[in-house]
Amino acid sequence: MTSKIIPLEIVAVTLWQIWLVRNTLVFHHKQSNLISIVDSALDMHCNYAKWNRSNLECGAISLNLQQKWRPPNLDSLKINIDGSYLLGITEGAIAFVCRDSKGRLMEGLAPLVRASSAFQAELLTCLYSLCHFADRPHL
Repeated sequence: MTSKIIPLEIVAVTLWQIWLVRNTLVFHHKQSNLISIVDSALDMHCNYAKWNRSNLECGAISLNLQQKWRPPNLDSLKINIDGSYLLGITEGAIAFVCRDSKGRLMEGLAPLVRASSAFQAELLTCLYSLCHFADRPHL
């Protein structure tokens, strides 16, 4: 029988997810199940490895690395957005970043929002990013 050593990074993100679930239980009286904790930890670990071009392994989880970010035209900016929502709570997260044609980060934001669905979180991401950058003629 062979035993596989779990990488320290996975242990760390799993402990962090347990802490987050504990806080959700204490402050919002919402319970989570063990599977969702482990899934969230593995997702977080793989996202970190993917976006930081790390040599961390994601195990059996496959990542679609075929799609790459494409820079905007010269003298243009590109805003990438995303929204998320966790079923069972009325809170979501949105994020947007603005990069120039060389891929340099110009500005970004990742606030929590009130949302009742993933679709609403995505729409709020569009709205917030448009309002945020509409007031920024210097970009």
